[in-house]
Amino acid sequence: MLRIRMIKEHPLLIVEHHGEDTRIDDEGEEKREGGGEGKKRDRDGERKEKGDDGAYKWARYLVAADLHIGFEHRLKGVRVMDDGYVHEMLDEILSIADYEQCNGIILLGDIKDSIKGMSVEERKNIPLFITELARHVDELYIVPGNHDSYLRLLLPDHVRLMSSKGMLIDDTLFIHGHTIPKSTGVRRIIMGHLHPVVSRRDSILDGERVWLILKVRSHHEYDEGKHDMLEVIVVPSFNRYIRPLHAHKVDAINTSTTLTKIIGGKGIARAAIVTLDGSVIGDENTLNDIILSV
Repeated sequence: MLRIRMIKEHPLLIVEHHGEDTRIDDEGEEKREGGGEGKKRDRDGERKEKGDDGAYKWARYLVAADLHIGFEHRLKGVRVMDDGYVHEMLDEILSIADYEQCNGIILLGDIKDSIKGMSVEERKNIPLFITELARHVDELYIVPGNHDSYLRLLLPDHVRLMSSKGMLIDDTLFIHGHTIPKSTGVRRIIMGHLHPVVSRRDSILDGERVWLILKVRSHHEYDEGKHDMLEVIVVPSFNRYIRPLHAHKVDAINTSTTLTKIIGGKGIARAAIVTLDGSVIGDENTLNDIILSV
């Protein structure tokens, strides 16, 4: 059983798996079962016991998307902060991962910011950032995004770089969002890439990051007839400083190639627009109040 919850005041998800084992499939790569050796703990902070088959009976992952480390290289001639924001993001992730006693971390793409090549800032900060994350958890998975060319050159060997097609935990597909999902039999898709923010000029919420939770009428390509509804969770960008660089006012839902493919012409049955503090501020009738990066 997979349980998912949002962390209040943070653009982070907790994904908990309870069952006979934790199965993680790399879409397009070799399949992998069970947990590795390490410091997995139960809710009381003790080491979690393995079953007879050597697999851990539960796992808890922290999920984040769109870090865009090195984004400051785009602001030529503009006075911006130093790389203190990288340490800010690192501290935020590690504090939540420690508090929630997470076994692992899943990063849904756009770890780096430049689409082609690597900037000096990325070469400096990404290896330090990822290495420090990996030191605090047993498993670190990265689903690459459209900004992550050459990312593998910056990663330690023990970090799992998954296929850009995503990774599957039970019936939930984790993708960045720039590629069209191909998995069948899924009940839920969790994605980043779109950087949803509020667009209400007369509101104090204007420009605030939000979650999008969509209920889409399933079609055969994804659920093989197993489920009536497909849930799509769009994760806000973790980097709070990139919104002015990447957000554009568009007919957001219909312009997003990925969402259009997922919806498949059947439309959105229900939707919730949720702020980081957990307030529901809109539904399927107010999606035009949202800016997406597409």
